[in-house]
Amino acid sequence: MKILSIHDLQIIRKRAEHHLSLREESNEKVTEKCYGLASGAQHLQILICGGTGCKASSSQGITDNLLKAIQKNEITDKVEVITVGCFGFCEKGPIVKIIPDNTFYTQVTPEDAEEIINEHIIGGRRIERLLYVDPKTPSNRPSISLLYPPIGIP
Repeated sequence: MKILSIHDLQIIRKRAEHHLSLREESNEKVTEKCYGLASGAQHLQILICGGTGCKASSSQGITDNLLKAIQKNEITDKVEVITVGCFGFCEKGPIVKIIPDNTFYTQVTPEDAEEIINEHIIGGRRIERLLYVDPKTPSNRPSISLLYPPIGIP
């Protein structure tokens, strides 16, 4: 479908809602109780925003400190740090997203890196003060549109 108007986008979004809700339900089942390595995950990815705004707000320092904490805790074979492109949420940057549990941390500083490794990755507990709070939902989880934007889904 060629997108010519906002109405066309709304049609695509409406068609995709079912698929997105299935993904959200799946994510809830995965992330309800425990996070990080404590959840039984064999491999985690920590995605760090590498966009211009986040770079200007020390995302490289976050990456460096995460890598140091991972080495210090001898979990380099289980945790991968990846610098990615802009998440499109610059006002809340730097952004750190943890896969597979889809934890979405905002306004992270280099000083938060060791806590992310110790508390979340090893300890299995999310860091509440860093979680994004969607003003439209009561929970500290990003809206499904942030996790899976409905681009190109018929």
